[in-house]
Amino acid sequence: MQEENKKGQQWLQQLYGMIDLYEVLTAIDHDYDTIRSSLAEHGALEPVRKIILLLANRVQLISERRGPAAVEANQQELEKYINQLNILLDKTHNAATEVLSATIANIREILNKIDQLGYTADVVEEGAEPTGTLNYTHFIPASPVSWKVLSSHFSWKSDVFRFALRWALLFGAGGLAGFLLPDFRYTYWVLLTIAIVARPTFAVTQRRNLQRIKGTIIGLLICLPLIYFIHNTWILIAIAWLALYGFFLFNQPNYTISVVFITITAIVLLNIHQGAFQELLGSRAAFTLLGAALAILGWFLLPVKQSHQFKLKQAVIQTNQDYLDVIVNCMNDRSVNNQDIRLARKKAHTALASFSEALYQLRREPGSSKNDWTRELQFQAIGYRANSW
Repeated sequence: MQEENKKGQQWLQQLYGMIDLYEVLTAIDHDYDTIRSSLAEHGALEPVRKIILLLANRVQLISERRGPAAVEANQQELEKYINQLNILLDKTHNAATEVLSATIANIREILNKIDQLGYTADVVEEGAEPTGTLNYTHFIPASPVSWKVLSSHFSWKSDVFRFALRWALLFGAGGLAGFLLPDFRYTYWVLLTIAIVARPTFAVTQRRNLQRIKGTIIGLLICLPLIYFIHNTWILIAIAWLALYGFFLFNQPNYTISVVFITITAIVLLNIHQGAFQELLGSRAAFTLLGAALAILGWFLLPVKQSHQFKLKQAVIQTNQDYLDVIVNCMNDRSVNNQDIRLARKKAHTALASFSEALYQLRREPGSSKNDWTRELQFQAIGYRANSW
C-alpha cells in the first residue's frame, strides 16, 4: 500500500484512532479495589457504572452508523451522569477528591477518543481527503537478513543454535526408536510429538507436553466405545470428519481439545483402513508418552535458559526514558506530533512485553521457585506504571 493512497491513509487514521482508544482504556494503573470503595462511599459508583454502559453504547452507535439523534440522546445521558459526578466532587474534601477528579477526567478523555474514532469513520465512508500523512513503516518490525545476522547464530551462545541442535538430537533419538522397534507401524508418532511439543523454553515445552498427553488420553477413552459399538463404516467416517473439523476449530484457542479431536480422527480412520484396534491404542499412548519424555529430556540436555534475557532490563529503561522525553517535549509545545508519541509508546510497550515474557519463562524453569523474584516483579510493575503515562 502506497502512503500517497488516499483510501489507505483514511484506514490508517481509523486504525490509529482505535489504538489510541485502546491505550487510554488500558493505561490506567491504580488499585481498583480502593477506587471502588472510594466511589461507593461517596455514592459515585452507580453513576460511573451507568457511564461505562453509555460509553459502550456510544461505540455501538458509531459501529452501526446510527443517526445524529441517537448520538445526541446518548450525549445527554452521559452529561447527566457526569454532572452528578461533578456535584459529588464539589462536596468531597478528602483523599477521595483526587480519585473522583481523575475518574471524571478519564471519562472525558475516553469520550473524546470515541468521538474522534467516529469522525474518522465518517471521513472513510464519505471518501473525504485524509488529514495529514501517516507513515506506517516505522511500526513494522525490521527483518534484516544478512550474513552477519546468520553467522551470529552459529555459536554455542545462540538460543537458535542450541534449539536447532536439540531438535536434531531429538529427531535422531525418535528415528532410532523406529529402527529398534521394526515390528511397530506407528513409531512416527514419536517424531510428530517431538515436533509439536518441543519448544525452546521449558515452560512452553512442559505446557504443550501436558496438553498433548491429556488430550491423547481423553481421545483414546472416547475411541473405545466408538469402535466397539459402532460398526457402520460411513458413520465412523462421519465421526472422523467431524472430529477433524473440531481439530482445526480448536487448534489455536485450546490445544488440549484439538488433540482430543485429532486423536479420534487418527484412531477411527486407521482402524477403518488397517484394523488392529488394540495395537492402535497401545501405539498411540506409548509413542506419544515417549515423544513427550524425549522433549523434556532434550531441554535438560540443551537448555535455552532465560536468565541472559535480563539484559532486556536496559531496553525497558531506555525505551521508557525515550517515551518520557517525547512526552516532555510535547508538554513544552515543541515539534512533537501524535505519530512520535505512538511510536515511542509502541517501543516502550514492546520492550516491557519482551521482559515480562522472559521473566514469566524464567520463573517456571526447574529450580526457579527457590529464588526471590520480588525485585524483578517490582521492576516490572514500575515499567507498567511508566507505560501508563
